[in-house]
Amino acid sequence: MIRKLSQELVREIAAGEVISAPVDLIKELFENALDAGASQLEIKLFEAGIEKIIIIDNGSGIKKEELALSLEKHSTSKLESLDAINSLGFRGEGLYAIANSARIAITSRPQKQLGGATVVAENDEISFREHPAKAGTSIEITRLFANLPARRAGLEPKQEELRKITSLLSKYILHYPHIKLKLIVDDKERWNYAGGSFSEAVKFFWGAVSANRLLDLDFADNDYKLLGLISRPELSRPRRDRLLLAVNGRPIVWEERWLKVVFESYKELLPKNQYPVGILNLELPVERVLVNTSPDKTRLRFLDEEKVLRFLKQAISKTLSTHPLAPALPDLTNFEAISPAPNHSFPKLSYIATYQELYILAQADAKLWIIDQHAAHERILYEELTKRYQNEEPIELSHAELIELSADDVEIYLA
Repeated sequence: MIRKLSQELVREIAAGEVISAPVDLIKELFENALDAGASQLEIKLFEAGIEKIIIIDNGSGIKKEELALSLEKHSTSKLESLDAINSLGFRGEGLYAIANSARIAITSRPQKQLGGATVVAENDEISFREHPAKAGTSIEITRLFANLPARRAGLEPKQEELRKITSLLSKYILHYPHIKLKLIVDDKERWNYAGGSFSEAVKFFWGAVSANRLLDLDFADNDYKLLGLISRPELSRPRRDRLLLAVNGRPIVWEERWLKVVFESYKELLPKNQYPVGILNLELPVERVLVNTSPDKTRLRFLDEEKVLRFLKQAISKTLSTHPLAPALPDLTNFEAISPAPNHSFPKLSYIATYQELYILAQADAKLWIIDQHAAHERILYEELTKRYQNEEPIELSHAELIELSADDVEIYLA
């Protein structure tokens, strides 16, 4: 028998399409802050965001007469036409879904408004009050899935929920490096990123070694533009987790045919089965992109995909061609006459030449040796430090020596 669903069940289904975990709350609210022009955010998490989330931003704020309306379904200030979406949020579902999944309190004041206001909502219950407030918006979320016990029980362990949140935040900051972000977890400061360039964001999240091996991307052709960073061939990974793409500010998932263009740009420079590292911010006219193609808004379609891919290939190829780069060495294990050098078994070598300032060519015992200059230097330093560690007497420092860890290193240490 076909019957009409109750309003309560309709709300639960609608909320579940948008909010399934604390990371979804963070995504919705972070994107709202970016759309509001925020340049500074503070995020507080309690029990990985399951018990409480607080997000404070310095964006444009919400007018007091529009606060309650912002919680209604399909209410938004961002959308006029699906043919030209120029904001991260556009469906007007985020705050409505949150109010049907948790208790939400929004305090906001636009810069030119006298006094602020707070609206509190949970399901159908809404309260509103006016009061003094500083400019910007503060949102507090509690009681996540309190009325949906099965969904709350289905959450991942707290450490995994926290990992998903930090992974999301790092991705957004890498695409928006000018944003200042403070992350506090259970009353302890986890991150305090001061904002800066793409390289400074990479150094903060991935470490100085990665930052030093990335090339600046700044290429334009008419109304197409590509900004960010792309790695030199010696910096590659077996996974694509550090090759990030955003289109008109929206982080999206790579399609395989797009990745193929990136590989073609590197030609023989990349080792086999390796992905480059990079942050690619692609900008093009909004009317040439279809954004409303997936529920999570992480996939899109280009109306002129061939043109976009030609531009992407041209931009990456041009960037790589302006630097002295040597191709990656082939996989030597496939050839009987050529093999990797055995560990700790170097004969006395006679220097022949240096190739592209990256590889040393030498000979010994009628054999040609190809040595990665950078790796050899690292090995020499490592062996010198190891010898000193084993032979020198320990020294008591007069003061503590601070070791700077990247945000990713911190997450590994705390896991």
